Amino acid sequence: MLDAFPELRLAEAKSNNMSNVAMVSAIDLGDVGGPFTCEHNRAKQEVGKRLLRAAMGLIYARQTAPPWRGPEPKSVTSMPKDSREDQSSGPEVQVSVKFKMFSSKGFYRHPFPLSVLSFEALAAAGNVSYWIPMTMLPPNRGSADSIGFSVTLWFARTATGQKNASIVAIRYAYAAFPTGIMHTLEGLPLSPFLINCSVPLPCNTLGSKCPPPVVAAR
Repeated sequence: MLDAFPELRLAEAKSNNMSNVAMVSAIDLGDVGGPFTCEHNRAKQEVGKRLLRAAMGLIYARQTAPPWRGPEPKSVTSMPKDSREDQSSGPEVQVSVKFKMFSSKGFYRHPFPLSVLSFEALAAAGNVSYWIPMTMLPPNRGSADSIGFSVTLWFARTATGQKNASIVAIRYAYAAFPTGIMHTLEGLPLSPFLINCSVPLPCNTLGSKCPPPVVAAR
């Protein structure tokens, strides 16, 4: 059953496309060691606050209601060549993930290492494919700002093990009990998501884009 949690969250996220329906995320409130089953955490007050935000904004349509939905990714783009290195042959593969924000505030600067944020890329070469952990760059590297509306991710080009590998999917917090959840300045979590690229992102090609992703909301 635990293996089905990531897919279940993605299926639940489809309710975000329904009218007059609100779903809040509690992915950051896991209570694995609690006295109840793992999906029933004890942080009821925080869940209640998020549900109240949804009711105020959606049901009562209050303009001053705080956001109840965390960021949702819009697109993934391979990073262009910059002054630091030639991305077509350099040691790193970089992509930029842009987010739709439901407030004017960006991401919180988390104290834990950026390598534990549970981003992964699915690299494929021929009939071989495998997930590769990705690290988020700090704001002072690359052209994207991880505190605003996008984050820059990278992995070592040699990690693919193949010269002509392509990125065919990117996922975040895709686990039964994910760790390293990102938050906005309002305290809302970035929910797990999975992006399947209809057109692969070749590791030696610039400017390719993925289609809009499916975003998990739990």
